[in-house]
Amino acid sequence: MSAHAYRPPFLHALAASVCLILAVTIHIGCGEDAPTDGVGNDDVLDDAGNGDAALAPAFTLATLSGDTVALEEHRGKVVMVNFWATWCAPCREEMPLFEQLRADVGAEDFEILAVSVDEEPLEAIPAFLDEIGGLSYPVLLGTPEVVADYNIGIGLPTTYIVSRDGRVVETLIGGQALDVFEPLVRKHL
Repeated sequence: MSAHAYRPPFLHALAASVCLILAVTIHIGCGEDAPTDGVGNDDVLDDAGNGDAALAPAFTLATLSGDTVALEEHRGKVVMVNFWATWCAPCREEMPLFEQLRADVGAEDFEILAVSVDEEPLEAIPAFLDEIGGLSYPVLLGTPEVVADYNIGIGLPTTYIVSRDGRVVETLIGGQALDVFEPLVRKHL
């Protein structure tokens, strides 16, 4: 008898189908053609409101320089926690928008924390930051635990707006436009 076990042909087709569906889903979520203007993404916008919103999972993450930043340090401010990766086209498009948002809203009562989910962040992020001229807000190195706590699946970018009292009040999945982010941030200031 052969060392290889018999596998019915439909199993090969099933495995290929699953791989194809996964590849298409990832491409749609982070490909060049992913929507970045908020159009078509309203169905993933979750406005929990302040009253019954869940507390944002606590985290302390390293920066590129080795310092640490804790979400708790920003209690009293509205915080936008953005999960992103350098290989994600909509993520890359949002970064300059966040710079504009921070300039428009001000940093006194508002902070942005960019949490990278790159596999090789110490190599990929500095090159990307050089390419865009740097950022005025912290770039943090995500961990598997934080990614799991925030339920980050295959949809990048994913952005959470956290209220002054530490509750997740908005969730946005996919690339969005400045005119989507700004009113949501101002609503909770």
